[in-house]
Amino acid sequence: EALADLGTRLHLTAKAKQGLALCTHTLPAQEAACLLLIQTLQREHRDLLWGQPDSSSTESSSSSSEEEEDSGRGDPGANLDMPKPCRLPHLEAIEAPGSSAAFSSADIQAWVPDGAPYRPLPAAPNTAEGSLDRRKPEALVLSVLETLTRIRALKERLEGLWVALEEKSQDCRAHEAQELELMQEFFQAHSALLLAYQKARQKQESQVGQLETQVGLMTRRQAKQRQALLQTLQQLQRPPGAPPGLPQAPGPSESPLEPPRNLGVPSSFWSRK
Repeated sequence: EALADLGTRLHLTAKAKQGLALCTHTLPAQEAACLLLIQTLQREHRDLLWGQPDSSSTESSSSSSEEEEDSGRGDPGANLDMPKPCRLPHLEAIEAPGSSAAFSSADIQAWVPDGAPYRPLPAAPNTAEGSLDRRKPEALVLSVLETLTRIRALKERLEGLWVALEEKSQDCRAHEAQELELMQEFFQAHSALLLAYQKARQKQESQVGQLETQVGLMTRRQAKQRQALLQTLQQLQRPPGAPPGLPQAPGPSESPLEPPRNLGVPSSFWSRK
């Protein structure tokens, strides 16, 4: 019963391990997709800030993204490092979308990452079209803010996926430790049963050998007793004056193993024979 219980628990643990392995296998693909989406949004953010990118930069970025995606598919553990959250302290001073605040080129330049080329916005003409052009930077900044909001949401989601991945990994390690413990208990129980079986078999073989020896001794003892009884019977059947080498033949009504009727031998003596 203990072995059956251990086998059932081991089977259930193996099934749970397979489910956790499948869940863990899908998490790196989700993380790679989130990272690729974040990179795409960052490129859109840079494009919105500095205009349309060159074709060479677009091709290089697309090839780099494909290489990163392929590397993420080939090695799921390569993309498990969490990217450090980028903090933009200059965005705290920006008002919410829909406000009437004006944004200058210096404010926009403050948001530029270190080492990135800055392209100042062209000055709008002092006409009716110029008033429309003045609104373009504000709309551009609003779209940038929306993009940054989406990036933050995606980063939060990515952090949640990372936490879930850590929890799944811990659960998987705990299940593996439990499975290893169950396997050790199973093998210990199996070894104990095997040793007990071997000891019982050796004991049975020794008992069988002793019984065979006793049977042989009893057989030889009975043969000796029978021979002695036959000799005693022959001596009793011999007449007093007959020589010892010629035994008297039994009568027609007497068998060789039955005592003569004229002797006063008790019947209990022959019943024991």
